Parts: sequence; C-alpha cells; structure tokens
Amino acid sequence: MEPRDRRIAIGLAVVLAVALALRVAYILGQRGDLLFDYPVADEETYVAAARALAEGHALDPRPWYQPPGLVYALGAVFWACGPGLFVPRLLQALLSTASCGLTFVVARRLFSVRVALAAAT
Repeated sequence: MEPRDRRIAIGLAVVLAVALALRVAYILGQRGDLLFDYPVADEETYVAAARALAEGHALDPRPWYQPPGLVYALGAVFWACGPGLFVPRLLQALLSTASCGLTFVVARRLFSVRVALAAAT
C-alpha cells in the first residue's frame, strides 16, 4: 500500500470511528430516557409488529401504509436478541456508520478524496 493510500485509509478509519463513537455515545446516553424502551408514534407501530412477528404471530394481512421490510428486519433482530431496543439501536448505529463509508466510496469515484472524506463526515 502506498503512503498516500495509507493516509486515505487512516483518514477514513478515523472518520468512521468518530461517527460510530458518537452514535454509540448517544445511544448509551439515552438509555435512561423513558422513551428509550417505550417508543412512540411510528416507531411504536414498527416495534409492536416486529415483536409480534418474533413471537410467531403473522402480520396483519391487510394492506399496510408503510413498507414492511423494517418490520421483518426488526422481527429477526428481536427473534435473535430478545425484545429490547438496545441491540436494534446499536445495529442501526453500525448501519448508519456503514452508510458513511458507502458515501465515501461513491464520492471518491465522482470527486476528489477530500470531497469524499467531507461527504463521509
């Protein structure tokens, strides 16, 4: 690996590490909040449907006003890790951080490395 490529990789690693650390710190800071374990509005609908799915109940067969992909993914997480919201929130932090990395890859192809690093932040 060339020195320039190594600097780019280190820069990207730092950006992604800071992005993940901020997200995880926010989640850990919110654990004491009442709404952390008792979601409201749309989040409550998704969580209730996913918990029911994880317990083996079928989803309502009527047409739904929102795409069900999130419910299936969340149901799989609840099935594997239990009904708590901590693990799904951590997985969301990981996916969100991965989207920063994907943004870097796309921006690097279209623009310069500096623009890509700025876009990833």
